[in-house]
Amino acid sequence: MSTTGRVISEDELETILHEMAAESREACIAREKSTFDQLAGGVRPIVLFGAGALGRMVLAGLRRVGVEPKALADNNPKLWGKEVEGLRVFSAAEAAHRFGQDCCFVVTIYNGSKRRQQLRDLGCQHVAPFAALFWKYADVFIPGNGIDLPSNLPQCADELRAVYDMLADEHSRREICAQLRWRYWLDDSSMPAPLAARDLYFPRELITQFDREVFVDCGAYDGETLRSFLEHAGSRFEHIFSFEPDPRNRNVLAQSTIALGTAISSRIT
Repeated sequence: MSTTGRVISEDELETILHEMAAESREACIAREKSTFDQLAGGVRPIVLFGAGALGRMVLAGLRRVGVEPKALADNNPKLWGKEVEGLRVFSAAEAAHRFGQDCCFVVTIYNGSKRRQQLRDLGCQHVAPFAALFWKYADVFIPGNGIDLPSNLPQCADELRAVYDMLADEHSRREICAQLRWRYWLDDSSMPAPLAARDLYFPRELITQFDREVFVDCGAYDGETLRSFLEHAGSRFEHIFSFEPDPRNRNVLAQSTIALGTAISSRIT
């Protein structure tokens, strides 16, 4: 079902909508309720892989339904051995060694296919995407977190066609078809690789750079967009204003700004 590397035909969306319609609503609802437990191999403890914003949000939601994960795991070595929201953070290798046979690892990363494969390669027996957990605890996680129940998608067929018809470029059409396959069947084999930050935020065909640019970054995260801007602008800018409300991200943003050197950081607020 992979669409990566090939041209999306005019019938691609209709094929997906036809496949959706072929499943009864009752069967789809049953699949929503059972998918996570099937991936988890039954009811078993949970380890969350990904200690960022999504991981913390999922942790809070699980606690609301009385589920306390065993631990957090992350690839960021700066977090290893520390606690996030009261849970210890392990490296992927240590978490797999400690919990890989008995727990279900839920990957709380939006594009998490590589991380799920990483955990399988480390010997984890049960690995699931966060969306499957959202389906199981829909009252807590849906709506409001960017994921809907698959049983709600077929009734949006006309709206999906309208959006698809607005798209003129191949990349956008490929993306919407891949997103539908993932959101309905959790099939991410067709998902295109994410764009690099410099290509995502500053496409040259849309944005013109001026020599005395003032850049206002609302939601600066850890400096990702700032670094992307500087790749394009170099030192040819007047000032940068970066806003970041999350304390953890703001601390990283401040440190990375200082590391740029005085000639650049003196023009960043």
